[in-house]
Amino acid sequence: MAVKKQNLSPEELSEMKRKAIMARWKDKTKPSAPTYELIRDACADGATVANICHVLNIVEDTFYRWKDTYPEFAKAVKEGRRIEHDRLVNKLVEMALSGSVPCLIYALKARHGLLDNVVNNVIENKVAITFQLPDAMRPEDYLRTLTAEAEVIKPGDVTRVLAKPGVKKAVIKELGRG
Repeated sequence: MAVKKQNLSPEELSEMKRKAIMARWKDKTKPSAPTYELIRDACADGATVANICHVLNIVEDTFYRWKDTYPEFAKAVKEGRRIEHDRLVNKLVEMALSGSVPCLIYALKARHGLLDNVVNNVIENKVAITFQLPDAMRPEDYLRTLTAEAEVIKPGDVTRVLAKPGVKKAVIKELGRG
């Protein structure tokens, strides 16, 4: 049997493994240990949710419900995606170190924060605009802040107007702000 496995393609081996796992999965209404193994391996191999659902003969809603309901299922998906991520990063770094310029540039940008404008010594001018909005207030209060009332005072009436209660204090306060 071991000799036969050596002659099989990776796809054929994967299909054999899938069939063996599906044969052990008795209750198809909920995931079990065999399905967790299948999910982890499928995610590690880059399978999409649609592919996994097709293989398990379930709809995507069921997949996401199982992921929310069964922690072991969610863990299998997460582990598989982590394995896939690590494989992809390792392959990217391997290709970058072997001289692939696009892979090298991408790896430097993604993993080490390389910026094009730093490499090319380009300095960007950036403008920041800050809007100071008023605190929450009623619409009529806001409109009152937008309007101003002015009273034209004749030069001879200044003393009389400043004598009104609170006017002199308000004028001095406004002059102090300027």
